[in-house]
Amino acid sequence: ASLAILVVGAIACFRRPPLRQKGRVRALIMVVLVIGIGMTPFPYPSSREHEPSQVRFELPVEGPWKVYWGGDDREANRYAGFFADRRWALALVREVDGATHAGDGAALLDYHAYGQPVLAPAGGRVVVAVGDVPDHPPGERGSREARYGNHLAIEVAEGEYLFLCHLQEGSLTVGVGDPVAPGQPLA
Repeated sequence: ASLAILVVGAIACFRRPPLRQKGRVRALIMVVLVIGIGMTPFPYPSSREHEPSQVRFELPVEGPWKVYWGGDDREANRYAGFFADRRWALALVREVDGATHAGDGAALLDYHAYGQPVLAPAGGRVVVAVGDVPDHPPGERGSREARYGNHLAIEVAEGEYLFLCHLQEGSLTVGVGDPVAPGQPLA
């Protein structure tokens, strides 16, 4: 809607003599370009762009799960173009008979992923552990201050960190400073 209003406004402005003055047309074109480019998400650059990790990672779950969003391009991962801190994020879901939840999905317990163990994808040391953020009902957004919900950050190599986010409230089994082994239950 805002783009349509911008286009209609630009056309109306071109029809009126004050805008058709030499400097004003260029200024309007620049404004339209800046707004258009600003609305287009681009993958955020990373200092590790072409340096794959030497750490071998496993998925943090057991059994069959589906990667709902993942990868480093917008088509496979909506996070890649919008959030620098989630550039290589994976959103995992658990399906049973093709559905991610039972019933109408109005309660957390309806979701097949809820309450499932989360395992360490690699060995390392816990550097951040937040486990007291209240779980939100499905479809409700959390606050900006707690945008990761309950989460762990694990240093898996010097200067290389792995984040496990949106964990169940009160489920963390490790704390800051604890070493973790690959496959160890964490939440």
